[in-house]
Amino acid sequence: MLPVRHDDISAIDDITAGLRGLGPRALLFLRELDEISWSVEGAASGFYIRSKPERLAENARKVTLIGEQGGVRDVTEYTWLIFSRDIYAEGGEKPGDVEIAFALSGWDTLDSMSVRRVDDSKLVVFFPTIVTTDLGFL
Repeated sequence: MLPVRHDDISAIDDITAGLRGLGPRALLFLRELDEISWSVEGAASGFYIRSKPERLAENARKVTLIGEQGGVRDVTEYTWLIFSRDIYAEGGEKPGDVEIAFALSGWDTLDSMSVRRVDDSKLVVFFPTIVTTDLGFL
């Protein structure tokens, strides 16, 4: 629960808009979270869920994201193919990795999948940013 003063309507509206705008993609690159559930007292609510990642190769995995807001399920399931690479600092330490994700359509088998362009591809740094890349993938 966030400690927001009930008389600060603009803060409540801003936070609610932010939660609504978060969407299931917020879970795409996170590894320790599988679900985000939120509610605003007397107003909106929602949840976003990520499937357990399915490892396809050493540096590739598939995940499915779904979401619901205000009791209306987002009937589109977003399936993503994520490629990952370790990155190393000058001293050789591994501070993390870099990943790219491609949206999939027609996923039944490896032979039937196809990559679809993402029209709103923003730079993601754990969570989506406002920086648009226009690359067609995340």
